[in-house]
Amino acid sequence: MTDGPPACPIPRWQQLKQVLHNVGPAEFDRLRSTAPAGTVLDVRAPGEFAAFHLDGAINVNYLGPDFLEQMESLAPETEYLVYCRSGRRSVRACTLMRNAGIQKLIHLDGVHPKQEHLRLLKGRTGRFSTSEVSLLAA
Repeated sequence: MTDGPPACPIPRWQQLKQVLHNVGPAEFDRLRSTAPAGTVLDVRAPGEFAAFHLDGAINVNYLGPDFLEQMESLAPETEYLVYCRSGRRSVRACTLMRNAGIQKLIHLDGVHPKQEHLRLLKGRTGRFSTSEVSLLAA
């Protein structure tokens, strides 16, 4: 017998994801190609953003002390495309944004292929060269 409530069969972040408009990398890129400036949000840490980010993205650090202030500066009627490295932070960021009245959110479901290449390069050497990052950003 165990103490406490039974474990939830579905992790909380996956439950939150079920109410979002989730798209795969190809659809995300299609939408991103016509998205107005300032509407593609990378919710990773500034160091991750500096190392690599999708063209046109702005950094709104979900774990940063000023995330709520940055979120409040967003126009609630605007559609935003949101991504992170794996999808967990972006799910949580989208949930907070929805709770704040921003309803038009497109969430990247999964890892963008360019991010996956970066992860593999970084795993190989522990770091990556500027030329490798330039190739990925193209």
